[in-house]
Amino acid sequence: MGARGIPLVIAHRGSRLRAPENTLAAFHRAAAEGAAMIELDCRLARDGALAVIHDATLRRTAGIRARVRDLPGASLAAIDAGSWFSAGFAGETIPLLDDVLEALPSRVGLNIELKAAPFRPRRGLFVRRLVRLLRRSAGARTVVVSSFDHRLLRELHAHAPSIPLGALQLPVRYTGRPPSSYRRRFGAQWFVCSLAQLRVRMVE
Repeated sequence: MGARGIPLVIAHRGSRLRAPENTLAAFHRAAAEGAAMIELDCRLARDGALAVIHDATLRRTAGIRARVRDLPGASLAAIDAGSWFSAGFAGETIPLLDDVLEALPSRVGLNIELKAAPFRPRRGLFVRRLVRLLRRSAGARTVVVSSFDHRLLRELHAHAPSIPLGALQLPVRYTGRPPSSYRRRFGAQWFVCSLAQLRVRMVE
């Protein structure tokens, strides 16, 4: 909840019904529409850059048959990720997380969802790059880091325990584990699931 018990409005991938998802255009629009926080997706590029994109490939949002992890950050940041949405957004590119932190006013919080890094060396690189960037550029901005990959969150908590974490629950599976267990396991302060998954026993 936000101030005075008012529900916190979080824009999922930005204002993605009015601008191409996970772009600066979508984030600026969400901020202008009054979102208190923006949820965005983050993947590790080949060279360790933090690219803001949901899918593992560029096919859906850029029409390119390539994987995010196979391209360096500079190449990703030059790719048109707006034309698929409409001609008016042609030239809107895939932002790097550095650019998002610099472009958005500090009053707008971020929920940074880390996409899975299945190989342990890559998880370590992901964590180090993220922590370094947040320490340098987050300032007073509210930041939560979330993921379905709880191994990644556990590693992040061990590296930087002061960063608030959100445990995402897979929509196709309910483990029966109470949300509070994620705090004990790796310090999660937020539990994130779909409305369809929510049960009274989980809230209790």
